[in-house]
Amino acid sequence: MEEESTLKLETSASKVPWIETDLEVLVIDPLGRESIWPITRASMQIGSAANPRPNDIILDGPAAADRQAVLQVRNQNVMFLNFDQSNPAKKGGRGITYCEFLPGEEIQVGGYRLKLQKHVPSAASLVGYSHPYRGRRWLLRSGVNMVGRPGKRDNQIVLEERTVSRTHATLTGEGDHYLLHNETDPSATFINGHPVKTDAELKDGDLIQLGAQILRFCPGKKPAQGMETRYCTVLFADIWNYDKLTESGAMDQFVRQAADFYEMVARVVEEHDGVLATYLGDAVVALFEKETSAADTALELFVHLDQMNKLWEDAALPSLQVGIGVHTGDIVVGDLSLRGRSEFAAVGEQANLAAEIEGYTRQKRVRILISETTARAVESTHSLKSRGTVALEGGRLEVFELGAKP
Repeated sequence: MEEESTLKLETSASKVPWIETDLEVLVIDPLGRESIWPITRASMQIGSAANPRPNDIILDGPAAADRQAVLQVRNQNVMFLNFDQSNPAKKGGRGITYCEFLPGEEIQVGGYRLKLQKHVPSAASLVGYSHPYRGRRWLLRSGVNMVGRPGKRDNQIVLEERTVSRTHATLTGEGDHYLLHNETDPSATFINGHPVKTDAELKDGDLIQLGAQILRFCPGKKPAQGMETRYCTVLFADIWNYDKLTESGAMDQFVRQAADFYEMVARVVEEHDGVLATYLGDAVVALFEKETSAADTALELFVHLDQMNKLWEDAALPSLQVGIGVHTGDIVVGDLSLRGRSEFAAVGEQANLAAEIEGYTRQKRVRILISETTARAVESTHSLKSRGTVALEGGRLEVFELGAKP
């Protein structure tokens, strides 16, 4: 049976497609603690972590129902629907059941305050990668940020997970400089797979493991430059067996392997004049000015990955299974340069096609699939084999398996 793409997560009842928005929900709990949830799906269910069908936005504590409400996104318009009338919702002091939710507005429900806002990447944060906090973003305030399970102290970052200590760690700093201080057994705290005995300085993109929870450190960023449309090539690389590996129990080993993989990808992308645009938990997005550079990068990534997997297998460690999708088109990007290592935003239908194409690599049993748009530009320099047409958002498109020129 084919594994599902780990990017296309299941929401409450059915698979809801990933969408690109600059909107997010700031949740303030009854104790004043803040967390941020990016809006990445057309339908996002809100409720407690106790719901048997995992919610997309988690409201910690007993004040929220298992299935409290849902946000629906249509053409960048967000609608709020409150399910549980025992926890009535209010906006502007008036009771509501169904209403439009506009940026800048606040809705109160079950003791929580929900604020819709546009994302401005200016504050340092932690991003959750593990259930039930996958996709959640915690803002780091200047000074001390305490992390742990509820119980002994008023943690600013609360992780309802039995493998996390009630006084697990603190993150101290401001701007893009933070220090992690481990307050529990070193066997329960890792950065990029390495145990943290006392203190460790955090770097951009570090993977932090606290018990069974994985989080990524994102330092404060300057606001993105104005968005513009550029004709370029998107490479989308996805770890197929991400969920299986994170659920296997050997979390410290997997985090170290994932960190090594991300570091290798960043190096290869930069060597081919690309930009590492963003991480999506189990996936990496890169942008290229030249189609041939993207194709060469895709092929070289597997050369290095095969070497890494061989070393891991010799050490009795699991291998990483990866698929790559490549597409060329008019991409809306948030930077004026396609050089060096910088923070990028890549949005729009054309940007999403690379991820959709990658989703067919498992079905077609190939490692790399590229769109016919990219294929036309590399047919004289690379080996191509048609794999038929696939259904993508907006229609069907022929895809090609990519290989090196004999």
